[in-house]
Amino acid sequence: MTMFKHAGGESQKSVAAPRAERIVIVLGRSKKIDLKPLVERAWRERVPLVIVNLGFPLTPSQQSIVDSALEAAGTGAIALDAMIAYDARQAVSFIGPNDEVILAASRGERQLIARTSQPS
Repeated sequence: MTMFKHAGGESQKSVAAPRAERIVIVLGRSKKIDLKPLVERAWRERVPLVIVNLGFPLTPSQQSIVDSALEAAGTGAIALDAMIAYDARQAVSFIGPNDEVILAASRGERQLIARTSQPS
């Protein structure tokens, strides 16, 4: 079962989800997060980190977070996938059933993702 969490701010720590296959961050257009605890957790738990950027082109805050993740992946510390979702439906399609999902997005973006992820 996919577990969605809201990233409330840079200082918020993520709580471990049972048997997460991947840690997926859905990154909104203007949200900033502290990536370091998530990179450390991905390394510790040996799970891939996935960043799904909402919208194109990337905003400066999205690019900064992707750059930080690429730097960690470049050291071999973590496995990383980074992708762009042009809309909420596409973002949800990138999420697997056993992923832990962290929504680092605005309230409106989170609501749109929640509506899109509910079965019809």
